[in-house]
Amino acid sequence: MTAEPRADAAAPVRLILVDDHEMVIEGLKAMLAAFSDRVRVVGQAVGAERAAAVVDELQPDIVLCDVRMQGASGLDLCRELRERDPDRKVVMLSVYDDEQYLYQALRVGASGYLLKSISSDDLVRQLELVPAGRRPSTRAWRRGPPTPPPACSATSSGPVPGRASRSAKAKSCPSWSMACPTVVSRPGW
Repeated sequence: MTAEPRADAAAPVRLILVDDHEMVIEGLKAMLAAFSDRVRVVGQAVGAERAAAVVDELQPDIVLCDVRMQGASGLDLCRELRERDPDRKVVMLSVYDDEQYLYQALRVGASGYLLKSISSDDLVRQLELVPAGRRPSTRAWRRGPPTPPPACSATSSGPVPGRASRSAKAKSCPSWSMACPTVVSRPGW
């Protein structure tokens, strides 16, 4: 997939990185450094709790945010940022190639959903799509529009109980929607 050039090709996309692991943020910064003429990391936040203040202060073009973090989730952060500024662009970054997470990201207003296995070239190309209003995509997004599974209402993006049993997660699905990927089984997945 080839990205269309941005209207203002001279100005790099301004990016804030949000993850609950500083090592991941530093790795992304190092990976993107080779593309500083196209993407510029202007800020970072370790965890969603600090991220809103950093976004308010730096006003990036895009917030690149992990889906699941300790404390508040990236989905919660996306919802909060979009409520405060409906034009805010938030791209979710995840290890989960799962329709559940993809659906929830769409539901809270994410501009895109990328997998952490993405190459640096493709990451930059995908991020360049966002200012033009296009959705960056990886395998999960390209399969077609996600639909909510029948067994899960996806009403909350609260944390998954860390050591809950499979049956406990199944019982908690409506209020702990992040548990849904572990209990919902649909033919063809």
